Amino acid sequence: MWRDYYDLVTADPESGEGLVHGNAATAVIVKWREARNAFGAATDALDRLNAQERRYELEVVLIEERKLTLPPAAYRWDWSDQREQVRRRTGCLDDVEVERNRLRLRRFLTFGLWWKYGAGHAGRTAIPFLLL
Repeated sequence: MWRDYYDLVTADPESGEGLVHGNAATAVIVKWREARNAFGAATDALDRLNAQERRYELEVVLIEERKLTLPPAAYRWDWSDQREQVRRRTGCLDDVEVERNRLRLRRFLTFGLWWKYGAGHAGRTAIPFLLL
């Protein structure tokens, strides 16, 4: 398999990927793809946050430890780009933790009604005085 940049990770699996990235990196890439798909398949807000957290953690590993470039980038990242991408993902991890705490607080204060109805259902009209 011929590629312009061997440190680019593709969104979909390709043949010979184990030869390009090595078995250890390929295992992390497969986990990253599964986490990305789990986020799209999650139906509960807490499940989405957990999937998002897992994805960001794996992206930090791929970028920082394996020195790989993630999609949608078309060219490999240099050292400063990698550092910036890791900083962004770390910030996103912090945001996920804050959002998870807010979600748990909402669920606690609304006696689970926020969880039952969710933000997109009648929860907004049924309990507007409890929204945070």
